[in-house]
Amino acid sequence: MRFYIVAGSILVVGLLVFGWFGFIYNTKDNELAKNIQKSECLIKLNISRDDNTFAKNNFGDKVKVVDNRFSELTLLDATKPKDYADKGGEQVGKLLGSKNIDYRDAAVYLIKNQILKTYWHLGSKVCLADENIDKLDTLYLAHFIGTHEFCTNECETEALDFRVMIEKDSGFIYLSK
Repeated sequence: MRFYIVAGSILVVGLLVFGWFGFIYNTKDNELAKNIQKSECLIKLNISRDDNTFAKNNFGDKVKVVDNRFSELTLLDATKPKDYADKGGEQVGKLLGSKNIDYRDAAVYLIKNQILKTYWHLGSKVCLADENIDKLDTLYLAHFIGTHEFCTNECETEALDFRVMIEKDSGFIYLSK
């Protein structure tokens, strides 16, 4: 009888370790993934660490991108955007030139090339959920949601929710909550 108790215990622990009962612990992760799938995305992006053009740079580093639409840009962490009381944001850089600018394309470029870093370790799923232009047509606002995967002692999934703001007259680009 003792043998069966020990063998059963080892089996259950083995199943837990190898993820057979992982659904019990990953309900939060599953909810995040379902919310992204339910939402209507204007653009969906799957970002992995292998796609990062500027992987050798650390957060806060300035980088001169090859794309001549942009000034020197600051690499920022979009997984934890700062919350400003005035609803402003952290300056990323500047769009150069003011004619025929595709603001959506510029905002997506920052995500695809991880100027605005959307993950810590493994990768992210990002959705352009909404975009707006203010009433005076001076500000473009792109709202991104999604999830990113990272590992500490165990691998986890966490929600993403941030905005990219571009001032149309000055070209300044901001990351905000």
